[in-house]
Order: sequence, then C-alpha cells, then structure tokens
Amino acid sequence: MIQAWSKLNGVDKFGKLLTTQNRTLETLTYRFTKHYFSGIQLWNLVLQADKPTTRDGPFSNNTLYSNAWYYSPISSNNPVIELPR
Repeated sequence: MIQAWSKLNGVDKFGKLLTTQNRTLETLTYRFTKHYFSGIQLWNLVLQADKPTTRDGPFSNNTLYSNAWYYSPISSNNPVIELPR
C-alpha cells in the first residue's frame, strides 16, 4: 500500500494521512553481497535481480554489478525513515 502524508508544522514529520493506494505484489528473488568502496570507505549492501520492479525502481547506474541496487548503512547523512504512528 502506498500512503501520502502531509507535513506536520511544515517540517519533515508526518501530519495527516492524505491518500492511500493499493499495490500489486511483485515476486522477485534477489542475489546479495556486501561491497566495500575504498574511495569513500563505506560498505554497501548490493541486491541484484533479473528485472527491475515497480517497488525498487530502475537499477543503479553503477556498473560494478549488473542489474543491481546499492544500499548504504544508516548514518547522519543517510537517516532511517521513521513511519507515522
């Protein structure tokens, strides 16, 4: 399900639920690995699949791994998404 929320007090906090949409479930098998980028000294989780999905979007432009998405660890520059209560 996709949800759209207003901002609370004009900041990046969830306000009121505006709309909801149902989504079709997509079945996919991922291959995964961890890759260390020495230039930025950061590990990434790399997920690879045979085809892109609506859920994950297009593959990364990074050509190190084909048909892949790259995920960085949570940090102050890459915070976790806090869901509304």
